[in-house]
Amino acid sequence: MHGARHDAYAYQASGLKDLLTSVDTAADLGYTGVAGIRIVPLRTPPGGQLDDSQAAFNTALSKIRAAAERAIAHLTTWRMPSEEGGYRPPIGKYPSMLRDIIGLFFFTSYGEEGSRQDVLVS
Repeated sequence: MHGARHDAYAYQASGLKDLLTSVDTAADLGYTGVAGIRIVPLRTPPGGQLDDSQAAFNTALSKIRAAAERAIAHLTTWRMPSEEGGYRPPIGKYPSMLRDIIGLFFFTSYGEEGSRQDVLVS
């Protein structure tokens, strides 16, 4: 999305909302109340605090989201999916380009450690 847009706008405008209708979609607190987002962290009540199970839920969700954010950060270091990368294929080729980047990322990451490379080969 070009320009300063809220993530919820991009979620709707990109078509992700329609693609993920049957998936329990998780997001950050910025998506609270957005149709189609089913899992968000629990807000701390004003002047209060979360109980232990609520805090544990938020921690578990944050760990999942952090892993996804790290994966996205690794992909963006290739700069191909961004405008700065200079790669502007037809939109229909974008999924295959992303698969290629992900494959290259795993090849370079797992190729550095011999034990992980065996996992990919088998």
